[in-house]
Amino acid sequence: MIGSNGSNPPAIVLGGGITALSVARSLAAVGRTVHVLDRGSSPARASRSVSAFVDVGEVEPQERMLEWLQSGGVRGVLLAGSDDGVELIARNRRELLEHGHHPVEGDDEALLAMLDKPRTYELARGVGISVPEYLPLPDLAAVEATIERLEFPCVLKPVQSHLFARRTGSPDKVIVAGSPSELRREWERLTSLSLAMFVTEVIVGDSDEFVSYYGYLDETGESLLHFTKRKIRQHPPGFGIGTYHETTSDPEVAEVGLRFLQAAGVRGLGNVEFKRDARDGRLTLIECNPRFTLSNELIRASGIDLALVSYNRALQLPPPKLNSYSVGLHLWDPVNDSRALLEYRRRGELSASGWLRSLMHQQRFPTLRIDDPMPTVARIRTMSRHAFSRRSPRIPAPSTGPAERRTGATGARAANRVMERLAQAGGRRGRAVASRLDLVASTGVGPAWRRVRAERLFSQLSEGTRDRLYERIWSEAAERCGAGSVKLSPGLLELRREDRRTRVYHQVVELDDPVTLQVALDKALVYELLAQSGVPHPAHVQWGPPDPQPAVAFLAHAGGPCVVKPAAGTGGGHGVVPGVRSEADLLRAMWHSARQVDRLLIERQGTGSVYRLLLLDGELLDVIRSAAPSVTGDGHSTIEQLIAAENERRVKADGAAGLSLLGLTLDTVLTLRAGGWRLDSVLPAGARVPIRVGTNNNAAEDNETWKDPVAAAVLEDARRAAEAVGLRLAGVDVITTDISRPLGDTGGVIAEVNGTPGLHHHYLVADPERATPVAVPVLQALLGLRSE
Repeated sequence: MIGSNGSNPPAIVLGGGITALSVARSLAAVGRTVHVLDRGSSPARASRSVSAFVDVGEVEPQERMLEWLQSGGVRGVLLAGSDDGVELIARNRRELLEHGHHPVEGDDEALLAMLDKPRTYELARGVGISVPEYLPLPDLAAVEATIERLEFPCVLKPVQSHLFARRTGSPDKVIVAGSPSELRREWERLTSLSLAMFVTEVIVGDSDEFVSYYGYLDETGESLLHFTKRKIRQHPPGFGIGTYHETTSDPEVAEVGLRFLQAAGVRGLGNVEFKRDARDGRLTLIECNPRFTLSNELIRASGIDLALVSYNRALQLPPPKLNSYSVGLHLWDPVNDSRALLEYRRRGELSASGWLRSLMHQQRFPTLRIDDPMPTVARIRTMSRHAFSRRSPRIPAPSTGPAERRTGATGARAANRVMERLAQAGGRRGRAVASRLDLVASTGVGPAWRRVRAERLFSQLSEGTRDRLYERIWSEAAERCGAGSVKLSPGLLELRREDRRTRVYHQVVELDDPVTLQVALDKALVYELLAQSGVPHPAHVQWGPPDPQPAVAFLAHAGGPCVVKPAAGTGGGHGVVPGVRSEADLLRAMWHSARQVDRLLIERQGTGSVYRLLLLDGELLDVIRSAAPSVTGDGHSTIEQLIAAENERRVKADGAAGLSLLGLTLDTVLTLRAGGWRLDSVLPAGARVPIRVGTNNNAAEDNETWKDPVAAAVLEDARRAAEAVGLRLAGVDVITTDISRPLGDTGGVIAEVNGTPGLHHHYLVADPERATPVAVPVLQALLGLRSE
C-alpha cells in the first residue's frame, strides 16, 4: 500500500510527542503522507500534517505499535521519534521488512547500546572521551558503597530512559539526590518499579554548557551532515529538558561527537550531548540519542531537514541537498522556560531582566505555528491537566555554576514607554524586539502572524537562486571574453584564459582590497570623504540610540521627510527607514535601524529618481533608473493580499523577477500611511500604489536601463565619489529629478557609494534585451584583457 501522493510510501513516526509533530510537519511540507503512532496526549494528534494518528496507550506502547505495523493495513517508512521507536525497530527489523515496511537506517546492535546509558559510557571511555564517574546500583550494598565513594549531590539515572518515563509517569530525565537518605529512598522507590538505575557525579559548569552534535552516518561511517547546538536553559536547571536552544558552529563538539558515533558503530541519525566540565574544560558525554529529538524543529528551521534525509535514505533515494545551516537561531519553549526562570532566579543564576534580554531574538517554537495551531492548543490543555495532578514536589537541582550579575532597565523617555524601556534595557536585542512589537502594533496581529507564516515562502527564494543567476552571468561573460569557467562551489567560479585566472563570488570580485571595501561600508566616513572632495551629498547628522537629541534637532530643521539608517556595516537597504516626519517616527526608526548597530545617520530624504551609475576605473559601464516597489489594484484584493501575490510571483520566477521579496517593514508602514492607505485597503482596479520608498526590494520590471544622456557634471561627481572612497569598481547611487542636468541645478545628491555593487541589477531589468552585459568589461579588467 502506498500513500496518497503516488509512488512515495507514507512515513510512519513511532512516538515522540513534540518530536513526532516536527517530523510530521517536515515531511508533510514536501508532500509525504504521515502517520503517527504515539500516546494519546501527543500534540501530533491534532496536527493537520498528520493524516492518521494511532493512540498506542501509556502502558505497552511498543507492543501496540508492533501489532498495528503487523496488521498490514499500511506499509511505510518507519522513523523513530522516541526510544520506544528505536527499540522496536532494532529488535524487529527483519520482521518489519518482511511485512513490507522500510525501517530507518541503523545498526541494530549500536541502537540498543545507545539505549543503555552505562554501555554508552563504556564505549565513550574506550575511545578516550570523557564521561562522568558512574556506578551501577544492582542492590542495596552497591548503594551503600556509592554513598562512601561519591560526593553529594549526585545524580540518579535510569539505565533505559524510556522505561523510566513509562513506569514513573515523570517528565524528569534524572533524579538529583542531595543526601545519602534521599539516594536510598529514591533507589528503593524506583527498583520497586523494576527499573535498573545507576548513579553519576555532578559535572560542574554553567547551566548553558550543554552542547550537542548531530550527524547522519552512511553505510561507510561517513557523516552526510554536521550540526551543533547548545542549551541556553533547561528545566529543571542543570538536569532537565531543554527550554531554550541556540544553533552554533562548534568544531570541537562536531569532532568529538562524530568520533563517538563512528566508534560506537552508529549508522543513520545520531545525536550526542555533552557538558563542558568547568574543572578541566573537557567535553563530558551525557547521552547519545540515535533518533530525532525535541530540537528537530530548530534543526529544520536552520536549513537541515533530518526527517527528509532519513526518509530518503530508508528508501535508498538521494538525500536532499545539505547546505550549511544558519547559526544563531533560537528555539524557545515559553511555558517551560518561564518555569525554568523561577528556579534559576531562586538559585541566583538569572534575573528577570536577564531572562528578557536573552529572548530578544526571532524565536522558533516547539509547537506553535499559525498555519497549524491545534497542536499548541492540545499541548496547553495537557499541561494544564498535569499542573493539577503533580505527583510530588520536585527535589531542587543544585547550582552548578556562578550566578549572573543583575542589571536593571533604564527609564523610558518616549511616549511608548513599554517598548522604549525594552529597547533601552536590552541594547541591540531590546531594539530588535521593540521593532517587532512596533510592527505588530502598527499593522495588527493578523498581518504579523501571516508574515511569520510567509517566511516559509520567502525562504524558497533562496541563496541557490542567486547562485544560479550569477553563475549564468559570469559564464556568459567568460564565453564572450574567450575564457573558460570552472565552478568551485555554488556561486563561486574560477574564470581562466591562458595563464590568467580570477575568482568571483556573486558580485564580489578581485578588484578592490578588503580595507577599501570596509571604508565603503562606513556611510558616515564616505560622506566625510565626499565632503572633502566637494561632491554633493545629503545633509546629515551622526547619532546613536542612547542620545537621540541630535537627530530630533536635525529633523526639526529639515523641512521635509528624513531617512534614518545604520551609519556603517550594512548594505542592501537593511535597516534603512525613509519617510520619517515626526519625533515619534524617529523613535520607531531608531528601533528598526539600530537592531545590529550602535551608530546611526539621519539625513534629508532626496527628491527625484534613483539612478545607479556603475563605474570601473572611472569608466561608466551602465546606468539603471530604479523605481520604488508598488502593487496594482484589482478591485477586490487588499494591499496585503497583493503583496503576497507579488511574492508568490517572484518565487515562481526563480530569480527572473528579482532576487528579493517584499517583507513587512517600517518603510512599508510609513509609505502606506503617507498615501492614506493601510494593509487592509482594497485598491481600485488599475490603481498603482507604492508600498516603499527604498528601491532595494523592487522587481525587475521596476528597473530601467537608462540610455538617455547623463550630464557630464553628474558623471564627474560620480567619478570623484569613487576616487574619494578608493574604489575601482563602484556603484554610485544618484538621486535627482533630472540626471541630464548638474546636481547643483536640481538639488540632487550622491546618496551611496557601493563597494560590491550588485551586478544583477543591470541584468534584471524591464527590457532584458536592452540590458548591458556589465560583467564582460569587469571580467576583462580582472583578466588584464584589453577592451574589444
